[in-house]
Amino acid sequence: WTFTLVALRFADAGGPSPSDLAAALRPGDSVMAVGPQEVAVLLPATTDHDVVPILTAAHDEGRLPACVFGLAQCPADATTVEDLLAHAARGLRDALAAQDHPNSEA
Repeated sequence: WTFTLVALRFADAGGPSPSDLAAALRPGDSVMAVGPQEVAVLLPATTDHDVVPILTAAHDEGRLPACVFGLAQCPADATTVEDLLAHAARGLRDALAAQDHPNSEA
């Protein structure tokens, strides 16, 4: 039993609604709004290697606007809701920082 929690932040404040985003992903994926530009996406039976192809396919089909993300895998990264959210949020912050400073070394 594995899943990946993805924290997505859209480039524009008018990102898709959770129901529109859920329709753009795979059947069984779940989406929940966590802020005006952010959503949490639960991808069942998905590894970190699967996330980029899933998001890229939705983007290429025009169903997902530009975004950055962080992710956490259960159980590899964490097993509690709090720890999974914290791990995904750290990844999102790192992705945003890398986007703001693309030439800096981490």
